[in-house]
Amino acid sequence: MESTALLERLPNVIHYRDAIGQVGEHGLRKLVASGELMRISRGVYQKADHLGNSNYIEIAERVPEATLCLYSALVHHDLIDDNPMEIDIAVPRNTWKRKFISPVVWHSFDRERFDIGREPWTFEGGQLHVYSPERAIVDAIRLNRYVPPDVGITAIKTWLSRRGQIHKLTEIADYFPSTKKTIQIYLEVLL
Repeated sequence: MESTALLERLPNVIHYRDAIGQVGEHGLRKLVASGELMRISRGVYQKADHLGNSNYIEIAERVPEATLCLYSALVHHDLIDDNPMEIDIAVPRNTWKRKFISPVVWHSFDRERFDIGREPWTFEGGQLHVYSPERAIVDAIRLNRYVPPDVGITAIKTWLSRRGQIHKLTEIADYFPSTKKTIQIYLEVLL
């Protein structure tokens, strides 16, 4: 069977077992060798012409609790102009951090507050979670060892210019008392 016909039988992203079931071991090897199918993670393949983000697909396939945070969440919500080289991913504290092909920076967040502001995000090829704009701002300010203060201030300014609802930001900040005062000061100065 010609490789184009084999490739047409597969979805854009496929697991090893499913690929073997559809095109056989020989067919899978042929597609990988020809460059038409790329291994994006252990046991996960993606069509080479598929536009999905292989980094996000790899993370979504291997770590179901993965959540975009810090720089990655701020960029996702278009609150800052940066284009980080690495993907900031939060997982609950004491979660095993796997090795990836993708450039991931792991952050361990307290389990009790991990889900605060966490939202599902579906992209072509999979689903991850991302922290809401308000949670991303709070984290950028509270975790200043990872994010310089000017990044958090820029994010708040952008968020306010888009008519962000202040009560949502303060509701999230209520869960992080050591950061709430700083956010209140920034809001007073910016408003």
